Amino acid sequence: MMRTMWTAALFGGLVFALGCPDPQDDDDDTTYHVDDDTTEEEDLDGDGWPASVDCDDTDPALNLDDADGDGFTTCDDDCDDADDSLTPEDADGDGYSTCDGDCDDGDDSLTPEDADGDGYSTCDGDC
Repeated sequence: MMRTMWTAALFGGLVFALGCPDPQDDDDDTTYHVDDDTTEEEDLDGDGWPASVDCDDTDPALNLDDADGDGFTTCDDDCDDADDSLTPEDADGDGYSTCDGDCDDGDDSLTPEDADGDGYSTCDGDC
């Protein structure tokens, strides 16, 4: 009985050692293929964002980069992604953002609108 177990253990170990190449061993000719079913998406405008997420994959200037770190991208209508003081957000609720020319987005009485048609706005000091 002991001899049978010893033979089985030896034979099983030999089969295992010869039948299972080490995947870390670069000296063998075995090719390992992992089918993870991933594909690289196409980026038509070359801005680094695939068409499936890019708001306009025909214009590299419109992308999801936030170069100035203000929380808005050119896809979010950031008018100048190199200047964090210019955003599409209307913080004071007057209908204008800093991208629209609001001179003080913390004061809703100051807007770029020329309400009386004299060529000046409250941002220009028009009262």
